[in-house]
Amino acid sequence: MTSIIKVDQIQTASGTTPTVKTLGINDSGGVLQIVQAIKNNETSTSSSSFVDTGLSKSITPRDSNSKILITIDMPTRSNNSGVSLNVQYSTNGGSSYSDVSIAGSQNNWAHAASYTASGSTANWGHVTKNFIHSPSTGSPITYKVQYRAVGTGANCIICDSSDAAMLTLTEIAG
Repeated sequence: MTSIIKVDQIQTASGTTPTVKTLGINDSGGVLQIVQAIKNNETSTSSSSFVDTGLSKSITPRDSNSKILITIDMPTRSNNSGVSLNVQYSTNGGSSYSDVSIAGSQNNWAHAASYTASGSTANWGHVTKNFIHSPSTGSPITYKVQYRAVGTGANCIICDSSDAAMLTLTEIAG
């Protein structure tokens, strides 16, 4: 015997649309949303301190127990030693940023060597890095990527018109 149930809309007793959780379905580990920022204009620095790349994106978690998978893909080059990338975040549109830490460490940056053996020609390399952040909030979060030159006299360049940088934020249900 086959049964078919057809409805136009399901509501909770309070009249709202049910979510997976309110229906009692475990969605832990599932992807709730993905947002992405792309940067394709060349930027350079010789600073040994982290400076903003101009690559940032905001996401509003659907659940305060969610985790955010942060993925960076950044074309880089340097005339000397390399480029380091750093990820910071701010909540509720604030102007104060904090480092995304990995296992309680502040060493959350990624290093990419992108130079020739002689150091005279800057060859392009790619930094691809993933971070897991547990923000414990349902408020909007803005993530930004920073970079710095590594090595004496280094100048590093990120992006160009033919090779874009990407910051992808994926909300994973907690």
